[in-house]
Amino acid sequence: MVLKKFQTEYGKIHIQILGQSDWKIDNNSKMENTQFIGIRDFIHNAVNHPHDKMYSARQVHGGRILNSSELQSNTEEEGDGLCSYHTSHLLYIKTADCLPLFFWSDTNPVFGVLHIGWKGASLHFVEDFFLKMKIEMPEISFWNILFGPSISMKNYTVQEDVAVYFQDGVNSLQKFTDGFKLGVKEYVNEKLENLPCSFHFYDLGICTYEDNNFFSHRRKCLGRNLNLIWTT
Repeated sequence: MVLKKFQTEYGKIHIQILGQSDWKIDNNSKMENTQFIGIRDFIHNAVNHPHDKMYSARQVHGGRILNSSELQSNTEEEGDGLCSYHTSHLLYIKTADCLPLFFWSDTNPVFGVLHIGWKGASLHFVEDFFLKMKIEMPEISFWNILFGPSISMKNYTVQEDVAVYFQDGVNSLQKFTDGFKLGVKEYVNEKLENLPCSFHFYDLGICTYEDNNFFSHRRKCLGRNLNLIWTT
């Protein structure tokens, strides 16, 4: 388990990642780890948050970011990110090797979490979101960004059909004998740093492929890590 807390002007941001060691199940067992009701019960037992204030998405490797105020807590709409303006809401996404990106403002009650795989990174939906927020909320002088557990660049091999989308990466794509090493986190970081926005970056530096405390698709795990963000 990973738990981080950050003080803001409107309360405390809580970021918690529940991985394989928290579920206490092996690589080959799904159990309730990927089931909607089982996940919500597990979160409730872990952090004591009410079920009707939890929000998630049916992730599709796209670029849609959902506003929790427009969602029903007991259902999942298609999307790959969640944003909230309600301090009573808990948001969560599921990952195995993809990148969970948490964000929040220190001054305005707005926070969220994004699910980013190579397809999402190639769509540039993360950059588009923060450019949109710059227009809609210009009073926010900077954003906090935290990169959660994901597969590291050295352990993520792709071929030309994927690498072609990341040719503009400076330090996020490396060619070698059997293909390319792709750093989704490094690519997203590069793109955000080039925006006309200010960010304060945090990086947990955890590779899901190497750390057995977390589920990894490349290690043939069937379960998913739960990436939670909420306020108190």
